[in-house]
Amino acid sequence: SASAFAALAGAAAKDAGLDLSLKDLSRLARRGSGSATRSVYGGLVEWHRGVDDATSFAEPVQEVPDFDIAMLAILVDTSQKKVSSRGGMQLVVETSPYYPAWREVVKRDMVAIKEAIANRDLPTIGHIAQENALRMHALNLAADPGFTYFDGQTILAMQTIDRLREEGLNCYYTMDAGPNVKVIFDPKDQDDLLNALTPLFGAERLVVANPGPGIEFLTEPVMKF
Repeated sequence: SASAFAALAGAAAKDAGLDLSLKDLSRLARRGSGSATRSVYGGLVEWHRGVDDATSFAEPVQEVPDFDIAMLAILVDTSQKKVSSRGGMQLVVETSPYYPAWREVVKRDMVAIKEAIANRDLPTIGHIAQENALRMHALNLAADPGFTYFDGQTILAMQTIDRLREEGLNCYYTMDAGPNVKVIFDPKDQDDLLNALTPLFGAERLVVANPGPGIEFLTEPVMKF
């Protein structure tokens, strides 16, 4: 949803003849998906919560990271979720007793992770991302009714990444609102990581990604009717 709604916002604005700044494109994309507000830019990006539409937008932290970092997605389950991201978050906001504390956790983690990015400190970046994800998912368990996006394969992936890190690989897991696991890792460990994960999940369910660019407009249409 993130890249798709960012692309849709950019294409729709261009087709409508709107000369929007990237900041305003970020605001527009946010109306389709919260995560899309970041996908307008490349690299590492911060989404400002804001207090209204005008102040809730994203801006780059490092559009072109100057240190080695990559991500591997473990596609545990690609079917439609029983609890949507939007519906789950709304339930958490309304019923989870831990939500107020979570807001403070996010503020603290944002300061710490931006400092780690500035220091090119991948272990600290990964640690913050992993703990932040676990605490976010704890909100779901504490909602009323409680729910979780995890399944057995999710837990297996989490435990495997913890074990591989204990064995010396520079890797950390994170998750959004779903069962799939994303692994932040040092690219030099890619072969060892894939060799360990492929027997468990299958090569077709492992997708490696590197920091990419933001919105790019094609000079010529790719399709003509």
